[in-house]
Amino acid sequence: MSKRKKTIREEEPDPSEIRNKNRALLMAVIMILAVGTASAVAAYYVYSSPGGGIIDEPGNTQPPGDGGGGDDPYAPGTHMVVAEMFVTTTCPHCAAAEDELSQMEQNRSDFYFVSLVADKNRDAYNRYMNISQKQGVPDIEFDGGRKSELGDVGAPKFAEDIDYCKKVHVPAVPISINAHMNGNMVVSGSVKIAPHESFNGHVRVFVVEKRSRYFNVENKPIPNAFLGYALDENISASPAYPFDSEIQWEENHGESLQPGNIAVLAVLYDSNGMVVSATQVTV
Repeated sequence: MSKRKKTIREEEPDPSEIRNKNRALLMAVIMILAVGTASAVAAYYVYSSPGGGIIDEPGNTQPPGDGGGGDDPYAPGTHMVVAEMFVTTTCPHCAAAEDELSQMEQNRSDFYFVSLVADKNRDAYNRYMNISQKQGVPDIEFDGGRKSELGDVGAPKFAEDIDYCKKVHVPAVPISINAHMNGNMVVSGSVKIAPHESFNGHVRVFVVEKRSRYFNVENKPIPNAFLGYALDENISASPAYPFDSEIQWEENHGESLQPGNIAVLAVLYDSNGMVVSATQVTV
């Protein structure tokens, strides 16, 4: 008896899978090109739209609190909320989000924000690649990603996210900073972190230009634009051994820093990258 040769029938590929793979490949190419050119980085906006959102940072297991205070070192409602807003100078929806967060910072005493202009500043772009899920701009990461929004979702939603972050139990780890200008090109100072118990985390000290050199699509200066880090490192501290470090940042693009227009924002993150405490001074 002759043996019949078996053949394997190849299934037709799913067109939707092909589109998704092509889209992923296109996005990867865009991100690679973005490192070198501002025009490529502006393509972040291709997949951005008003509304939408990014899921909360995975692994965040800290329970929400009740907004109280008291003597509990992990009490909710005690820390400053920080928004890292990723924008580009060519993004149509970024300008509205910039205005809304700027107004909210002026009207609240529990909130700071910094604009990281990803197509003009390499450190801003690198931070975007580190924290964002890379869907587009404006990308607003509240408290290191405890809450995230993609697009100009509006002031009420931003306020809701801030209020949510305020209610999360975080370690009570005081952070203090002093800073001053040396001439018109250098910012110097120190930062101190004095926990009530042993703490491991990360500290970033953002040098911020309030009315910045970067202009958005409405030809307005992007508010609170990040210029660079005066400090960016992992830390370990305890009551017996507080963290105390000098900071310094030097302008290297030929721009004179204007007194009163520079803020130094010190932000402390826990080991999961979530904000624990923050403070800011103007120099």
